[in-house]
Amino acid sequence: MKAIRGNDLLIDTTLYEQTESDKNVTQSGFPFPFDPRLFTLQDGDVAEFTAQALDRFPEREPTNSRTVRFIVVGPEKHAEIIRDRMEAIMARTSEIAREQESLLMETIALEEEVEASEESIDSKTERKLSKLADMQRTNARNLKANAEKGMDVLEEAARNPTFDQEAIKDFGETLQKMKDVASSKMKPASSKIQEAQASPPSSASESLAQAEELERQALSELQEIL
Repeated sequence: MKAIRGNDLLIDTTLYEQTESDKNVTQSGFPFPFDPRLFTLQDGDVAEFTAQALDRFPEREPTNSRTVRFIVVGPEKHAEIIRDRMEAIMARTSEIAREQESLLMETIALEEEVEASEESIDSKTERKLSKLADMQRTNARNLKANAEKGMDVLEEAARNPTFDQEAIKDFGETLQKMKDVASSKMKPASSKIQEAQASPPSSASESLAQAEELERQALSELQEIL
């Protein structure tokens, strides 16, 4: 292992040696939970690890592994990175909210088309409804995926003792709200639109009205989050 700070070599040592009882072994390994604090490393320091193997043939040069290089990130820098990732999650949520607003407008327009139909919904409107249901379903999936990505960020934040605990709690509540909107508003709205596609105009209008209300609620709750 080597540890470097700027141009200074702090550590250059062998951490572990292992002799294999089986001389025909071709690969070996051992767990090593690296913690920079064990070596008093600081933010910006570099740690490099290389494994070296000698075989049973005399006078053969040792074989070196590729060097694994870590840049140490201190708690304050790590907190800054986490905050940037949280902001990215919220920016993505804003994009999803804008898409939800567009889907709501499209639902309203199709609701008017269906109400103008007499005996049955024409094939063009059916295709529009099918596409809209797919887009609404996709937007629900995107919101759920974004919330799950946020949970990974939340776990990282919780491991940092310098990170504000109230901010962690608030972000966790926001992520849960996002999941709830996706599952209880956006996904059911997609189902209602799909129902309308296979229904006569009177029933389709009712399904689209329900979808519209669900989409309005989803958009409102997303705007509250933001």
